[in-house]
Amino acid sequence: MPATESKELVQGQDSTGSEIFHKMFDSFLEETAAAGVQIPPNSILESGAVFLEYESRTRLVSEFPAQEKHANPLGMLQGGIIGALIDDTMGPLSFAAVRGPTTTLNLSINYLRSVKCPDRVRVEARVTGRGRRVLHLEADVFDSRGRLVAKSTSTVLSLKEGG
Repeated sequence: MPATESKELVQGQDSTGSEIFHKMFDSFLEETAAAGVQIPPNSILESGAVFLEYESRTRLVSEFPAQEKHANPLGMLQGGIIGALIDDTMGPLSFAAVRGPTTTLNLSINYLRSVKCPDRVRVEARVTGRGRRVLHLEADVFDSRGRLVAKSTSTVLSLKEGG
């Protein structure tokens, strides 16, 4: 980590968490746009995501609505949607951690309980290891009552030139 970068914890100040988003990406947003990468991606814009906390290059906490349109026949949030919410938290964190685009090599999810719709889902993602081009992450998913819903691990590859 460069000496000028802090491990400051930033917490969201508005309903979208835009202060956190700008803290994560402003330093290289122009470079990213020039490369044709849309920040934030449509999946995050359409999910109702709110970024709550960000610790520079190591941790991101976000919250999403568990919408009834994503419920299974029993009224529970579909597991694939939980996976997408995890990915929509780990993706920005991995991008910020390597300061450039990444691609997922592996995403594993263990589901522990269901989420009744409507509700709010909180995803807490963190970087657990780094190699020259590979990043390891973990995430925990909680419902609005703070109950652990799912645990996830992921490995991503940096697509940034020069590793």
